[in-house]
Amino acid sequence: MADTPRRSDRGLRLGLWLVPLLAIGGCVLAVMVASDLNLSILIPFWLAPLLLGAVATAGCAVALRQRQRLRRKLDDLGVRIQQEGDQARRRLLQRLDHELKNPLTVLQTVVSGSEHGVPDAESWASVATQTRRLSRLVGDLRGLAELEVAQLERIDVDLESLLRDVLDDTAEGTQGTDAEKRKISLHLPRAPWPLPLLKGDPDLLRLSLQNLLSNAIKYSQPGDSIEITAQELDGWVIIDIADTGRGIPDHEQELVLEELARGSNARDMPGSGIGLALVKVIVARHGGALILRSRDGHGTSVSVRLPLH
Repeated sequence: MADTPRRSDRGLRLGLWLVPLLAIGGCVLAVMVASDLNLSILIPFWLAPLLLGAVATAGCAVALRQRQRLRRKLDDLGVRIQQEGDQARRRLLQRLDHELKNPLTVLQTVVSGSEHGVPDAESWASVATQTRRLSRLVGDLRGLAELEVAQLERIDVDLESLLRDVLDDTAEGTQGTDAEKRKISLHLPRAPWPLPLLKGDPDLLRLSLQNLLSNAIKYSQPGDSIEITAQELDGWVIIDIADTGRGIPDHEQELVLEELARGSNARDMPGSGIGLALVKVIVARHGGALILRSRDGHGTSVSVRLPLH
């Protein structure tokens, strides 16, 4: 596949040489065959292949120029994509270094202290906490990597039932108390018809919506509003989870979708920064898109667009 553009370029260059030669040869042949004809008939007869050759040559030249221009654009795009990938990889390594630094510091401190005596209960508690943190981080990263290549289940999913189940699971889970202190509302269409069934993996879709609702609860305050809406539009289902919480600074809104990334105003809350990256992968595996809008200090809206077909 990589040699196809080069072969096409060689073919166009060959055409730039062959077409005029063939045109000239056609003119000579026309003169030889039609030597007995009158000059008034002979002239347009031998001019025809020359004119056609000139037009074909000009067409080959234009096509070659456009081809070269397209190749330059593709090369520039490839370089830009590689640079962006390198930058994303460096950001991931920096965030990973930051996430590992504190747990490792605690473990090293306890190990160093144990050389002079048995660590106390508080030190062992710190070790246990940081060990659990590292375990969750490794598990989240492994799960994210596996999700990118895992085989998805494709069955009919009732999104209305799924959204109601997500609300019930949240109310019964560890965030149940916090959820009760927020004004959570669910808006689903009734007219002209309810939400259609969607082909997808119900477990992964549930996980993605749970992550988004969990973030809305985590980064909002008691009394804040959380609105969940869903609609069908032009062959897509759009699920939006919006809150009136702390929001995300403008320059960080694209970065928070990357692995281990968190907003600068979210460092006081527990978390590994995997949630939104996980949701993004799940939505992409379903052929959809994730759209995040936010205003620092006002709230955040995350829209999940999923294709119906």
